[in-house]
Amino acid sequence: LDTSMSMSALDFDPDNRLDAAKKAAAEFIRKRPFDRIGLVVFGGRAITQCPLTLDHETLIDFLKQVPMNATQTDGTAVGSAIALASIRLAESEAKSKAIILLTDGRSNTGNIDPVTAALSAADLGIKIYTIGTAVPGGGLIPVDHPVLGRQLVKAAEDLDESSLQAVARATSAKYFRVTSGRRFREIYAEIDRMETTKVEISTVQNFQDRYLTFLIAGFALVIIEIFVRRILIWSVP
Repeated sequence: LDTSMSMSALDFDPDNRLDAAKKAAAEFIRKRPFDRIGLVVFGGRAITQCPLTLDHETLIDFLKQVPMNATQTDGTAVGSAIALASIRLAESEAKSKAIILLTDGRSNTGNIDPVTAALSAADLGIKIYTIGTAVPGGGLIPVDHPVLGRQLVKAAEDLDESSLQAVARATSAKYFRVTSGRRFREIYAEIDRMETTKVEISTVQNFQDRYLTFLIAGFALVIIEIFVRRILIWSVP
């Protein structure tokens, strides 16, 4: 998840790019209860926000708390984000491994370029679905002016679609372009349909025999009946 300052662009009124991405990602996570899912955030560098986990409520809490410029570094290190996520997935024994990479810019820093990182991920059997989130023509970014207060500044579009397409192609995956909040949900729903793995679930049923309780109760009723018939009734003149 890209958290660079350009993700503050108000493309999905009333949400900015980051908030819209977090909402769509949270919905996706809730639909995958049997997946171990983690979260890597990046700007000028990449960091693991949450390791792979089945505790999705905790993961979603981490996701909701991701701030703008979470790494406190300028730039967009797409290759570093792919490399870090790949390292996390390489430790997994899952049959299906996938990265969903979301960014609104182009890679301009880091020690590895995105396509090279993607080729390494492909060698590990990892697919990378790429999502470019930026409305065509650039977006409005809120900026605090010392005199005029908060202003909306037009930011030029800097989405490197060709690189994101190459990353997805290198791993036999797919590239998507987001232009609306609804499109966000459609994209995650499509990825959900494409990334299916058969899951075998073992169910243990614990049975406890209760017959003895009813047997004793029935026997007690028989004794009571005999007592009533043979003793109480005979004693009445």
